[in-house]
Amino acid sequence: MPSGRSAHPPDTVAGVRDDDHAERVNDIAALAAPFGLVVARHGVDGEDLGWAEGHFDHVASDGSRASVGVLSMVLSTLMELAIEAALPEGARLGAASSLRTTPEGPVPSGHRYALRAEVVGLSARAARAEASLIDEDGRVLVRGEATYHVTRD
Repeated sequence: MPSGRSAHPPDTVAGVRDDDHAERVNDIAALAAPFGLVVARHGVDGEDLGWAEGHFDHVASDGSRASVGVLSMVLSTLMELAIEAALPEGARLGAASSLRTTPEGPVPSGHRYALRAEVVGLSARAARAEASLIDEDGRVLVRGEATYHVTRD
């Protein structure tokens, strides 16, 4: 974890500008919660680029591995939260124009995996983010990349 970032309890949100922003953040996080995504915190670093962290509890009754579809949804949700943290007032996260999920290893059931997303580019019209799912040994098992449209109020 980069230095200078303080932990926030799971029921608080770092970087919330106003009630409308808080509502959008909560809506985004709620979409993936039933699939095992827990967002621990999100915010903005010194370069005004957003980040989000959390974990993914993969529990399958049959012990199966997580599907690429579920992993894509979990990583894209975390990337959306990182972008939302970085957007200036009056800007809104639009639709994804590209999304890529690259598995680099299996994600077996019964484990908790760390998640990290970072905004790597932000302009008036688009935002780019990257995310990783990391096992307990620090190995990246899945990488995600996405580009989203940015709209203005």
